[in-house]
Amino acid sequence: MAGVYWMLDFRGAPSDRKKQTYSQAFAIYAFTEYHQAAGGRLGLALARELFRLVESKTRDTIRGGYLDACAADWGALTDMRLGAEDMNAPKTMNTHLHVLEAYTTLHASLGRTRSCGRRSSTRSRPSATASSTRRPTTSVCSSTSSGARCPTRFPMDTTSRAAGCCSRPRSSSDPIGLVGWNR
Repeated sequence: MAGVYWMLDFRGAPSDRKKQTYSQAFAIYAFTEYHQAAGGRLGLALARELFRLVESKTRDTIRGGYLDACAADWGALTDMRLGAEDMNAPKTMNTHLHVLEAYTTLHASLGRTRSCGRRSSTRSRPSATASSTRRPTTSVCSSTSSGARCPTRFPMDTTSRAAGCCSRPRSSSDPIGLVGWNR
């Protein structure tokens, strides 16, 4: 996959050939949500492929963050705006917000033990000692509205364990059921 375009004409041809990081993020998000809804491997494979593309083509390895846009061949651009009313800047908060949203959804879909493909930082992390006790960081939902066991995993530090993750209200505008859910 060579990435996605932001806008197509009525024939399906790109109206603007820029590769907006914003649109790549929305595609990652969409493919991940498709995978979560329909199962199978295609949606997740496409999301991971776009993830690797965003990481290799738009990530600023020197100053951090992600460039807003690249040319059709992933080369440099002078005009990175999504639209005429947008600020022409190499990096914007809006793009970063949507990259974070897409990556968070992808990470949740992959689970805590699997990787998107990005190497972790080399920062040292505290190691567990023999005398320390480690408690699990996730738990499995033990109750559902139907009484069946649900395999959904969630952080232990939320109150969702007592309520059961499947008892949270869900709707098409709130697919993970956070609206109206008291933590």
